[in-house]
Amino acid sequence: YDAKAARTLQLRKGDKGYGTAKEGSKSAQRAKKAKVWVKEQIGILISVIKKVGTKNAKGRVQVNFGLLFTTYQDISDTLVGMLRRAKKYAVLEFEGDMLFQGVSDKVVITLLPKADTWKFIPKSWKGI
Repeated sequence: YDAKAARTLQLRKGDKGYGTAKEGSKSAQRAKKAKVWVKEQIGILISVIKKVGTKNAKGRVQVNFGLLFTTYQDISDTLVGMLRRAKKYAVLEFEGDMLFQGVSDKVVITLLPKADTWKFIPKSWKGI
């Protein structure tokens, strides 16, 4: 083992391939599967918001976090994580970075136009 050689072969932040699994590896397969799962969960989240939300003056569907949390608790325990991921995908918006039950109940979550064309809804989803 050559520690000096190992350090020179390591990828650094900004290098191509940094932070991603080696193509064709089991890790890459798991990452791909996880990405699809997250997109499907966002699809479920969008459909729930459309079901329980109301349209605002601009015609966008919105819902308070408290109502969404209560509705979503029987569906999944991943609500806050999916909200953060959906915000990163520019599917919805809300104030702040993190939402907490009770404290953030009145925070308004608004679907953005990209939510209207979101195609990743699992076939097994029956709705609420």
